[in-house]
Amino acid sequence: MSDVPAPSSPYKGLAAFEDSAIDAMFFFGRDRDSQIIAANLMASRVTVLFGPTGVGKTSVLRAGVAYKLRQEAGVDVRIHSSWIGDPGEALTDLAPPTGRDLFLMLDQFEEFFLYHEADRTFVRELANVIRRP
Repeated sequence: MSDVPAPSSPYKGLAAFEDSAIDAMFFFGRDRDSQIIAANLMASRVTVLFGPTGVGKTSVLRAGVAYKLRQEAGVDVRIHSSWIGDPGEALTDLAPPTGRDLFLMLDQFEEFFLYHEADRTFVRELANVIRRP
C-alpha cells in the first residue's frame, strides 16, 4: 500500500492529459466515458465526440481512450491535433502494422475549419481514407 494520497480531482489543471503511461496512470473518473467512446470507435468508421470547451474531450481521448485501446485491444492509434499547418499531415503514413486495426483521431478538428475553410482537397482525402477497407 502506498502512502501517497489519491488525487482528489481527475483534472491536472489547464493542461490536457496525454497519451502516455504516466498520464494514463493518473487519469481517473472517466472510465465509463472512455469505454463508451472506445466501443463507438470500434463499432463505426466515423465517430464524433463533441462537447463544450474545457470538459476534457482531449484528455479522455488521449489518456482514457487512445492509451487503453493501444494497451488492451492491441490496435494502432494515431492522434492529430495541430491544424495550423498542412492538414494533409493528419493522413500521412496511415498504414497500420500487419494484422492490426488503425484508429485515426482528429482532435480539435473544429480548428481545421478555422484555418482551412476552403480546403476541399483534405476533405476528399479524408473521405478516401474513411472508405478504405
